[in-house]
Amino acid sequence: MALKTVHNRSRNGCITCKIRRVKCDEEKPGCRRCRSAGRKCDGYGPQSTLSPNHKAKDMHIIQHTPQVTQPIRMWMLPSFDRPLTETEYSSLEFFHLQTVSCFGPKAGDFLLRAAYHDPSIRLAAIALGSLHRIYLLEGYDQSRPQKIQFALQRYNSAIHQALNLFRRIREGPTDVLLIVCILFFCFESLQGHFKMALQHVVSGLRILKQQESRYHAEGKDTLLPSDIIRFMFNTIESQMLEINWGLSIPVEVQLTLLSPSQLRTAEEIPCTLERISESFGLLYNQFLKLLALTSIAEHLQEHLCEDDTVSKAIRQEVESHHLNVKRDIGAWSATVDQYLKTLDGSWEDGHQTSNIKILEMWRLIMGILLKVDVPLSESSFDEYTYDFSMILSLAEQIISLATPTPSRPHSDVHNCVDEKRMLKKETSSITPQTSASYIPILPKPDTSLPSACSFSVSLGILPLLWNIATSCRDSQTRYRAINLMRRSRRREGIWDSNIYSWLAIRVVNMEERAAGIQEGAEYQPTDIPVSARVSAITGRFGDGRYAKVEYFREGVKLGEETVSW
Repeated sequence: MALKTVHNRSRNGCITCKIRRVKCDEEKPGCRRCRSAGRKCDGYGPQSTLSPNHKAKDMHIIQHTPQVTQPIRMWMLPSFDRPLTETEYSSLEFFHLQTVSCFGPKAGDFLLRAAYHDPSIRLAAIALGSLHRIYLLEGYDQSRPQKIQFALQRYNSAIHQALNLFRRIREGPTDVLLIVCILFFCFESLQGHFKMALQHVVSGLRILKQQESRYHAEGKDTLLPSDIIRFMFNTIESQMLEINWGLSIPVEVQLTLLSPSQLRTAEEIPCTLERISESFGLLYNQFLKLLALTSIAEHLQEHLCEDDTVSKAIRQEVESHHLNVKRDIGAWSATVDQYLKTLDGSWEDGHQTSNIKILEMWRLIMGILLKVDVPLSESSFDEYTYDFSMILSLAEQIISLATPTPSRPHSDVHNCVDEKRMLKKETSSITPQTSASYIPILPKPDTSLPSACSFSVSLGILPLLWNIATSCRDSQTRYRAINLMRRSRRREGIWDSNIYSWLAIRVVNMEERAAGIQEGAEYQPTDIPVSARVSAITGRFGDGRYAKVEYFREGVKLGEETVSW
């Protein structure tokens, strides 16, 4: 008879690691796992004197809030003005254990603390936790609204409370309103109602704009919301600038002063993964605003005289901004190298490994973007196929970390014919939804894939995969990017892997037909002339789960269609 090996499980880890349900290295006074993740280690607390076989008579689920050194029971918090129902409790618990991680450690801890101490935020958190649990474990199914009835009821109640709060607040702090705007954005994004999600963000941006205007007029720091709130809006604003569909950000709140006036240099950025990610988010937002400013300068140059003073001033501002961004990205990249040296290749958990690889992906793409000339052209990325392949290899590792079930293996060299056949087979069940002469692009639900998807609002991979699929004209690379999007089953705010993988297929098919490339043939960037390339994809989200999309080539509209999901 084979002997069974018994593994003794240590119960002496720090409080923070116990709450996070991760293995603690038990270093004292603070553990190395917490330090490397940029978290405060809450220490080890008193050692338990109970025997391993002891069973308490009363079992209670306990919760933990940041800045509290010991776990506390939720009913001990003074802000809990009424007992929670069982469903409310389980939804708030899911928000605690799963949903807050979608925002990153710092923002997640902040939202968790806010949900414990404000009833309006707590109600929105209960609604979001309930919907997120369904989305993560079962997948959102709009044909079965009874599944999300509880979440919708609490969401509607939270909207009502927020409106009442808005009527009462005139000159005071607006943090509560801004936080619920973020939670409402997540709730609508999970439903696929992206227009409504963006409306919540725009409402928050208007409040921020008003607060900033008052700050500049009165010079009181107390008028500004906390840095964490501004950073979360900064992240969502970056998504809106990335997609830039139908002027998602109204003119009066575009390019708001959400970022700090002075970004930290490499010496000033603490070497923690959390701070490095946060710093990149601010730098990336600045880069997107540089691209927006470049578009304005290009438009003025086309419509105004060459010696126009306004056009010259904007071009000079673009050049200065571009140099500043290059300098700051270089300093940030040096900080990343410094941080990786401290790790010495020993990454402690899958979540940390995934975050590091995401930063590596963005560092590679920013290296490319800062090498090419601004404004970008359709041939700007033709010589970076190898770099794109490296980014896709990192993306594949990230997706593998997030997917416990085995998937079809991929090598660095992919069979373009197999990728095309697979994607074509999956589009065979598309239902027409447009009067255009070409076929629609979004399929019926794919039963060959799991229905559950991941959700996050922090820095992700979908914008990178989308840009590689639509901007790289190497057949193997772009089809690999599309397949990785499809396999990832991710929704990163308003970026949805299913929607944008099918949009990418549509763009690729249009370019291949225009270039006269036979189905299944492999090709290089030189085989797709500029005259055959789709230069712009614009759209406008509608009420519900659909959008109107337009395709352009060299400023000429190729067609439009309505897509739904």
